[in-house]
Amino acid sequence: ARCQTVCRIRYKAVGKAEPRIHRFIPVRMAAMNNALYVLGGQLGEEGLEVEHPCTLAVHRIQNVELTGDHVRYSRDDDEHGGFGLPWHEPRTFHIRVSPNAADYVRERIWATNQQIEDCEDGGLILTLTTRSEPELRAWVRSFGDAAVLLEDDTPREQD
Repeated sequence: ARCQTVCRIRYKAVGKAEPRIHRFIPVRMAAMNNALYVLGGQLGEEGLEVEHPCTLAVHRIQNVELTGDHVRYSRDDDEHGGFGLPWHEPRTFHIRVSPNAADYVRERIWATNQQIEDCEDGGLILTLTTRSEPELRAWVRSFGDAAVLLEDDTPREQD
């Protein structure tokens, strides 16, 4: 990815009987639900033009062949600096974190665009942008009762 090397990837998608060859330019790796993904751009059968963004599950890659071609490419969806894999347009969410999990959340960077608002009880409200609401909801659920995703009509301060 750092060298922007075009790869020929043999990839077997879910439900497909046979693998397919992709001409692909990797940009970055991401993790979701205990799986690794490579995000990048799909190239056409010929030439060095990226046709569209593409996300491939690493465990479905059967073979990678580096070509001698190099393409400068960045994913537009990386610019939002948000949490998770890009599945939809960027959306901003607010997560209320209780005092017993606040230090853990406060000490980490979950998204480059995150904002933390301290609450009087020692908890916090984490605001971040994501293109992966299902992933964000799963992450919030992983905290059990210590975190809750605030819906638009939920009061900001909770007991």
